[in-house]
Amino acid sequence: MEELLLFLKKYEVWVYVLSALIGLVYLRKLLLAYQDWRASLFGMERESAQRRFSTYLTLFLLVILTAGLEVSLVSFVIPNYPVKKGLLTTPTLDLNITPSPLPPAGTPGAAGTPGPNQTQQPTVVVKLTEGCTKGAVEWSSPKAGEEISGKVQLIGTVNIPNL
Repeated sequence: MEELLLFLKKYEVWVYVLSALIGLVYLRKLLLAYQDWRASLFGMERESAQRRFSTYLTLFLLVILTAGLEVSLVSFVIPNYPVKKGLLTTPTLDLNITPSPLPPAGTPGAAGTPGPNQTQQPTVVVKLTEGCTKGAVEWSSPKAGEEISGKVQLIGTVNIPNL
């Protein structure tokens, strides 16, 4: 369904042009069939002209319906269609980066040296990836480039209309 909607949005102008050209062809045939129907004198001739008139009227209305459907899809459906999950890129932690090296165990005065009953927590440098709409998502804590370890509370502001 998404592929069809994207196709209709991408080629919107061409759908209108094609609908207009086909509509003009069938409008001309419709008018000629109407003239033949009005000018016919005999029953079989009148029935034939009436059948052609009905056929071309049906096809002309179908072309108008197709163009109207295109207008309604592009104007109302596509803007309100739910976005596929993952299309809105937001800053995330880069889990593929290597943690910063730990100081050698037992180094006196080294920050992060574990006590006797503690284990060393790896330190990770926060690296926010690009891709957010400026002003829509902003991180307050942790800051980009800041080193974190253990459990960290992520604080930020999200300002996206109609979220």
